[in-house]
Amino acid sequence: MLRQHIRNAAFNVSIHDISILRKINWATAADDRADCAKKTTSLNSCDNFIRTFYPFESGFVLCGTHGLHPTCAEFLYNAEGVQRTFAGNGLAPFAQDIKAPFVYAANFLYTANAPHYSSPEPLILRKDTLRAGTNDILRTDRGERQFEGAQFVGLIENGHEILSFFSEPPSESEGCGLRRVARVGRVCRSDPGGQGKHQNEWTSFVKARLDCYIEEKDQDTLYFNQLASICPSTRSFFGAFRSQLAGLGASAVCMYSRATISRQMGAVFNNSRISTCPRAIGTYEHIFIRSNPLIQKRMNAAPIFVHYGQDRFQFILVQEDVIDLFGRRNTVLFIATDQGRVFKVVQNEEQTTASHVATFQVVQLQPSSPIQSISLHSEQLPNQQLATSLLVLTNNKIIRLPSSTCAHIFSCSQCLSLGDPECAWINHGAECVVISQNLHRRQYLNQELRNCPEIPVTTERPIVQSKET
Repeated sequence: MLRQHIRNAAFNVSIHDISILRKINWATAADDRADCAKKTTSLNSCDNFIRTFYPFESGFVLCGTHGLHPTCAEFLYNAEGVQRTFAGNGLAPFAQDIKAPFVYAANFLYTANAPHYSSPEPLILRKDTLRAGTNDILRTDRGERQFEGAQFVGLIENGHEILSFFSEPPSESEGCGLRRVARVGRVCRSDPGGQGKHQNEWTSFVKARLDCYIEEKDQDTLYFNQLASICPSTRSFFGAFRSQLAGLGASAVCMYSRATISRQMGAVFNNSRISTCPRAIGTYEHIFIRSNPLIQKRMNAAPIFVHYGQDRFQFILVQEDVIDLFGRRNTVLFIATDQGRVFKVVQNEEQTTASHVATFQVVQLQPSSPIQSISLHSEQLPNQQLATSLLVLTNNKIIRLPSSTCAHIFSCSQCLSLGDPECAWINHGAECVVISQNLHRRQYLNQELRNCPEIPVTTERPIVQSKET
């Protein structure tokens, strides 16, 4: 099931046939709407834009902007309507245009959010969802050393840690000529907070620069410094970046090791050798880390994929361990762009770079309907067959596409020269098919280009037009 949150409502949607299973109407209360109208000239801001979701045993909680008064509401699976509401400061943003990522782990909700309307400064917050009130909330310290004009991209669980990915202006000491730089921040899930007046502050927060760049001899370094999206895999993080250089039209994907980030960020603490998640022990170390959260060590990477052109990367999705007929493991990336397209990019285990194998034209470019997110869904078919779909969410629709372009290819050479590990050619049937949906015909499948009956030719990557659902 897919949950879509929009203005004044939330939808529970069946992925199988993209049908609405349940619609929950939750608009801004009259008193909050009236108070909102006094603060803004845009009545659109007084609606309830739902931004946060987390479950509990018999239901779930939604948190929304609620007319500039962030509010959370409990709902039950077996009952209609709001059961109760409570203050959502820090759990949902104040305005609909603020990106406030969250992650829910072991009954704790972690958010990157501004807890007060009067202060736009975002904080990393942790709330125990089993406790009422806000006294238990843990947060980063307020101040420019923690975040300065930060724009958050995502929060991701990493073992004993929660990692935050964001961008902000560089510090004076970095002096790199870039308007913004990418960062990764880190806190420990088990952090108990500081002592005395610092009891509600993290003792484990540090941040590091996240670099993605091309460096060549006798040429200026090309930085992809604008972080657009981040996606985890089992062992790594994949980041989608853009260059700030006007007119260049360059985007890139860089890969970072989970273990390396964890080790290097934990190494700055005194108990780094004896703790599963090092943090400041004692007031002196806490105050020092609190005043100097930026570590000197940078997380550097060279791109595994670069694109030059009109499309600018917006979101990235990773599919691991897609195995071809030779038994090779492939990492498949789906990259959504600001032009309404999704690129399919493949890196096999023998390569250090990735190749562009297909393009999906998902939506015609409209300012009112850009791509908001992408996800994958796998459905078990009879005879142990598997069908994988790409789900694309916009402001007003959900679009479902096959994850491969095999069915749109009509020659053996084109089918196999693209390098899509999902596709194979059936010689006796003369068709390009999805391997996972044709395992019962495995003995007839071919992924070897030299075994094609026709002479291989150079072909363009297929562009698949979506059908709206």
